[in-house]
Amino acid sequence: MENFTIIGKKNWRQLYYCQDYYDVPELQAFFHNPDPFLTSHRISAFKEKPGDTTKVVRIQIAGHDWVVKRYNVKGLGHWLRRCLLPSRAMVSWRNALELFRVGIATPVPVAVIENRVGPLRGAAYFITEYCDGILASRFFRSSPDYFEYGEQVRSSINHMTDKLHSAGFTHDDWQFNNILLVDHQPFVLDLDHMRHFDRPSAQFEAAKHRDWDRLRRSTEKTVYNPS
Repeated sequence: MENFTIIGKKNWRQLYYCQDYYDVPELQAFFHNPDPFLTSHRISAFKEKPGDTTKVVRIQIAGHDWVVKRYNVKGLGHWLRRCLLPSRAMVSWRNALELFRVGIATPVPVAVIENRVGPLRGAAYFITEYCDGILASRFFRSSPDYFEYGEQVRSSINHMTDKLHSAGFTHDDWQFNNILLVDHQPFVLDLDHMRHFDRPSAQFEAAKHRDWDRLRRSTEKTVYNPS
């Protein structure tokens, strides 16, 4: 897996970390104010509904193809609950770096941005490289490759689940909608609820059981129906 050199920049209004490869003048405008680029450089939107806590957009900028997940602030009450906690974007960023460290596939993390007023956090952004793949939910429901590769994909997902748990991680929303298949190999998505356990515990065992249970339920409700 790749080794990253990470740089960070912080001022009264913003904190961001990125790979040093992306710390170039033509990308500074995006890092300092991402929102306009989510419209002007948009290729497609994966999730964008009024009132959602997240917005997920694919953009192309300065020759790069990225997915930006914006974590929204839904109102004063939501902001008061979250403003002193690590943002979900920051949790995703840290988890992505850890997954790369232990050799578990996930889209390459590019940067994380937190809008702030001093120590108080607002909207935040988690940016990854775009991966050309298909969600496992769609693969098992309608892909023409299902009959040839279905069992291989199931086995690969089960192996990834074991690997996550062996590395001390639980996903906490481990379902087909959060697994991307790239050349029939699974990549972990939606990292903001992932947890890492430093040692065996009853809590860790319960969380692993919930991962397997969610995956089983996701399997049971996904029926091949290409029409």
